[in-house]
Amino acid sequence: MGNGRLRVKSAYGFFTADWHGEKPSLGTSHSVEIDVNDLLLWGRDLRVADTPAQEIADDEDMVRISGRIESFDSDDVLTLLVDNSLIMVETEGDPPLGAIGRYATLRSAKITLYPYDV
Repeated sequence: MGNGRLRVKSAYGFFTADWHGEKPSLGTSHSVEIDVNDLLLWGRDLRVADTPAQEIADDEDMVRISGRIESFDSDDVLTLLVDNSLIMVETEGDPPLGAIGRYATLRSAKITLYPYDV
C-alpha cells in the first residue's frame, strides 16, 4: 500500500488530495470516501453560501468544497451533500441560524481520499 498526493478529476471539478491506498492508474475511475482532516471554524473555513453551488476544486493551496447542508449534530459534525455524496466534517463554533438546507462552502488544506469497492 502506498500513499501520495494526486490531482483528481471529479464531476464537480479538479482538485489535489492525499491518496490512501494503492496508487491508482492514470485515467481510472474510483469510488472514494473524502476525509476533511481539519477542524473547520464557522466564519473562517466554513461559510453559508450566497448562491447554490456544488463543487470540489482547488483554491490556491486549499481545496474548496461546496454543497447543501444536510444536517448539523450536537457533536458539531456538519453533513454536506455534494451531488449524491455526503461529506461529514468536524466544525467549531455555531452555524448561522437556519443553515440546514442552505448551501455552504468550506476550504481545507488537508483532504484525504480513501478508495473503496462498490
